[in-house]
Amino acid sequence: MRARGSRLLAALLGAILVAPALGHAQEPPEKLALAIVGKLIAGQFSEIVARYNPEMAAVVSGPALKQTWDQLTATEGFVRGLGVPRTTRQDDVTVTVVPVQLARTQFNIRVAIRAGHVAGLLIVPAGSRAQPWYAPSYVDDTAFF
Repeated sequence: MRARGSRLLAALLGAILVAPALGHAQEPPEKLALAIVGKLIAGQFSEIVARYNPEMAAVVSGPALKQTWDQLTATEGFVRGLGVPRTTRQDDVTVTVVPVQLARTQFNIRVAIRAGHVAGLLIVPAGSRAQPWYAPSYVDDTAFF
């Protein structure tokens, strides 16, 4: 029961901290994606998680994100710089790819934004041929929400 109360308190505190931002116009998806990458580099994982949509929040926790980033920077070195972001849009999702140069190699951080929230966050080696997955045309997306 105590853990449930702690989660409720955390949710309420999060709502209080986020509420002032709700009165402002929604920031452009590319700007939000760049802010997310900046927060990732700065180690502000809880601030990233606060911008997740419910689906993303269900699969990637703050500690998991921190562990992934810490392992990446431990093996590949510190961030030396950012490249020019590229943004594409498909239906209601905007994907911004931000090249990140680490001490030993370069990665692309792909941030998917849907309705002002982070719907996806993927870190892939630069030059990777990894393609996004799309549901087949016969899938009814409304059945999952």
